[in-house]
Amino acid sequence: MTDLSDPHSVFTDGGEGLLYPLLPLRDIVIFPYMVTPLFVGRPRSIHALEGAMEKDRMVFL
Repeated sequence: MTDLSDPHSVFTDGGEGLLYPLLPLRDIVIFPYMVTPLFVGRPRSIHALEGAMEKDRMVFL
């Protein structure tokens, strides 16, 4: 089982499929190929993005 509280552990594939860090967004809708700045302030969101930048650079919005 993956420990979801550790943002670095969500990138491992334990045979259950791919897991990506979730970045909840407020007041915005993102479409494919859309470029927009993301303003992140919560520590959990910051850790999720830092983990994504260390690995495959993908997050679930």
